[in-house]
Amino acid sequence: MRNSDTVPNAGSIGEPRGKKGVPGREDVLDDPTPTVSNEGALTLEDINLVVVLLDACAQRGAFKVEEFSVVGKLHDKLRQFVEGQKE
Repeated sequence: MRNSDTVPNAGSIGEPRGKKGVPGREDVLDDPTPTVSNEGALTLEDINLVVVLLDACAQRGAFKVEEFSVVGKLHDKLRQFVEGQKE
């Protein structure tokens, strides 16, 4: 799990988004609003948004100390999945 000094800034709610998407997260699309397909299946964008959400929550202290390892493992698995799909 990353320490807070290395977690990219995920921006704040209502903050204007730059050309590259979420500040500090060039891997996020310009329009991070998830779209629901007709089948309701999760998309790669949806999973990437969860990674960004976990980053933002971690930066804001939303998790208890005993939850760090579970949250970190989930974050790493989702991030690796997204990166693997981009290859």
